[in-house]
Amino acid sequence: MSNNNNSSNFVFGIVFGLAAGFVAGILSADKPGRETRRDLEINSSDFFETVKEKLDDIKIQAADTIGDFKDFTDEKLKASAQNIETQVESLGKQLEELTQKQSANFSERN
Repeated sequence: MSNNNNSSNFVFGIVFGLAAGFVAGILSADKPGRETRRDLEINSSDFFETVKEKLDDIKIQAADTIGDFKDFTDEKLKASAQNIETQVESLGKQLEELTQKQSANFSERN
């Protein structure tokens, strides 16, 4: 969960940094208002398309990572379940042996 929060903070930082750089570049440009507005229209479209593509890439990577993590945890859970099952069977056998020994000891005393 913390990794997801770090990823979203990272993405937010990238988007914010790109937007801030874009605005700073436009505001510091030495052009008349009409040219600046035209550039804003062209560049903002490109900027948002780039951001959309990057976010789509991040979504795909996140989905892949989540899938890999799910597969990993499923394998570990199955292995743990098998280990527990083996231990329970072993404990059952030990309990049965102790019960038989106790019965035999009780029979010898009586």
